[in-house]
Amino acid sequence: MKRTLLDLIFLCILLTVVSPVVAETTITASDLMWLNRVTYGINQQTIEAFSRLGRAGFLNAQLQPSDETRQELNSGAPERPLNDLQKERSQRRQHANTLPPGEEKSRQLIELGLERTQLIRQATELHLTRAVYSPDQLKEQLAWFWFNHFTVHGGKGDIATMVGNYEAALRPHLLGKFKDLLRISLHHPAMLIYLDNTQNRAGKINENYARELLELHTLGIDGGYTQKDVQELARILTGLQANLSGAPPKLPKDREAEYVLDGVFQYNPAHHDYGDKTFMGRSIKGRGLDEVNEILDFLADHPVTARFISRKLIEYFVADTPPARLISAATATFQRTQGDIAEVLRVILDSPEMEASLGKKFKSPFQYSISALRLLHGGAPSPLPPNELRLAEQLGEPLFGRTTPDGYPLVTAQWATPAQLLGRIQSADRLAKRWHGDMQKAPSSTDAPWCIYQPLLSSTTLQAISSQPEPTRAVQMFLSAPAFMYR
Repeated sequence: MKRTLLDLIFLCILLTVVSPVVAETTITASDLMWLNRVTYGINQQTIEAFSRLGRAGFLNAQLQPSDETRQELNSGAPERPLNDLQKERSQRRQHANTLPPGEEKSRQLIELGLERTQLIRQATELHLTRAVYSPDQLKEQLAWFWFNHFTVHGGKGDIATMVGNYEAALRPHLLGKFKDLLRISLHHPAMLIYLDNTQNRAGKINENYARELLELHTLGIDGGYTQKDVQELARILTGLQANLSGAPPKLPKDREAEYVLDGVFQYNPAHHDYGDKTFMGRSIKGRGLDEVNEILDFLADHPVTARFISRKLIEYFVADTPPARLISAATATFQRTQGDIAEVLRVILDSPEMEASLGKKFKSPFQYSISALRLLHGGAPSPLPPNELRLAEQLGEPLFGRTTPDGYPLVTAQWATPAQLLGRIQSADRLAKRWHGDMQKAPSSTDAPWCIYQPLLSSTTLQAISSQPEPTRAVQMFLSAPAFMYR
């Protein structure tokens, strides 16, 4: 059955008037904007959940999400243990490199490259599918946020084969303690390879990871440390490596008992600097991994870290320039709860500053992409077409694709550019055409996607939508409207 634009407008009005959602809870424009911030973007399922729970209940449910295992969002073969995968790839690569130049060597190396591409594609598809379909939307935003905070680049070395495992290791702690996220990141081979700590050893110090651990992961660029502190931290981190082959290194007899191999993470005591250190005025006795654990606790519990992490969460969820009062409140909660992320977020998301900021935060390309897909296809989970999986990438923010360790920017100025807006308009056109094709095959009660956004649309936008000659153009106009660019 073909739907005309007039049919859709009538349906939109009808749904607004008689929807059972309204019968349970009156949802205000402020509620819709709040939902747009707590989730990647509203859709009918979000509205129905909010109508049952109200704002406080919805926030509680998001801060205490359901079990990680949602079968419909975790389809496909179980992930291979990372150590098995890397050991096999290492053996195959070594074998290929022993072959003389020719077709067989080229074939085997190409197969390794194709597997690498396939693994990062699978990790991307799983992340995007969860982002679009999971009811635990706050958790899914944090999956992106924390990976971006502890970012690695999938294009470096063999990291593409590890990003899925890296995200899976972080996911159980997304709303837990910051210290656990920091510890997982520090012990993961993807991070150790990305920031060159595999090359950091006694007598041949590499400061890359130590510097970013301070500047980007914990204290911030103005965290009160010096270049000498960076060097001392690098000495503490010596010997933390990735072991892709699974074969233990040769060790002096007196250090063999200290060797650690945990999956692909390796602590090699032969490469550790066992001298005493002084870090930020703190004396550190040289004693191997215990030094690392001491420093992790010190950095995670530091009041400057509490402020830096709280400020960054506010920057993502509230405003490009975080309000001073909210920073103080979130920081105090971070310190009181020993870095409990859920409790810090409760303070942020239930604050007057959050309320005042609603509708004013410009969506990043990733947020724009997921909000559009949730609205158009966010019902029962179904495979996302390749073009839609690549939507954020086409707009300049590919998942696992940030080349620098600072992560993607969280502020409007980096994204609200003429080129970005043109790209979104072009993407809106493609999304609208796909939506229209789907509706021709299977009309549904969500045929008019702008219906639930109606209270947020200006009279100018509503007039522009209603003046379009066909539904496809109306949806394209809606996805290009200012109200859909902001959250």
